[in-house]
Amino acid sequence: MSTMKKKFKTVEEFDKYSEENDITEYIDESSIKFHRPTKRVNVDFTLEILKKIDNEASKIGIARTALIKMLIAQHFMKR
Repeated sequence: MSTMKKKFKTVEEFDKYSEENDITEYIDESSIKFHRPTKRVNVDFTLEILKKIDNEASKIGIARTALIKMLIAQHFMKR
């Protein structure tokens, strides 16, 4: 990856430049994040299960929803 030597004063100036020039050699593809569409869902858990989820999440220092997403993702990645 090359370093771009041209400095831009505004976003508009960069946008105009990138529309007229190939800037792909300056893009670090390892830092690109893709945003996948999501859909919100509601799930009901018993209090017993919810306590277990909360305990496990606190053990590893993440939020309840993050743990639920992680466990579901791990389950489906095994297939």
